[in-house]
Amino acid sequence: MPQQVQPDLVPSSDVSRTVLGNLRAAAAVQSALADALRGGGLTVDRWRCLAHVAHAPGSSMTDLVDALLIAPATASRAVDALVDDGLLARALDPLDRRRVVLHVTRDGAQLLQQVEADVAAVARLHRI
Repeated sequence: MPQQVQPDLVPSSDVSRTVLGNLRAAAAVQSALADALRGGGLTVDRWRCLAHVAHAPGSSMTDLVDALLIAPATASRAVDALVDDGLLARALDPLDRRRVVLHVTRDGAQLLQQVEADVAAVARLHRI
């Protein structure tokens, strides 16, 4: 059976407490955002991808992964679902036909507009 460490032997760090507090705040925002997006049929990852492409049309999968700091598999699943739902479209980059780029469809833009008030409410609630 592992021995318990005495509390006075564990370093007390303001940095650790700050990081833990920020992670807790991020988890609270993520949870509230998930609730807000559910009515629009979006997950947080799908919304993040859709919103990023709306702000950066012509983004590639690599661009999404880099900008959103998500795993390639997460980006692929989200984009596949958004394409299947008609919210994003894939196209070959006219300057580099080996590269696939993404664009928001009219339905995707309308959905982003529909959920904007809910996203803004989450931002106000969490003062971000």
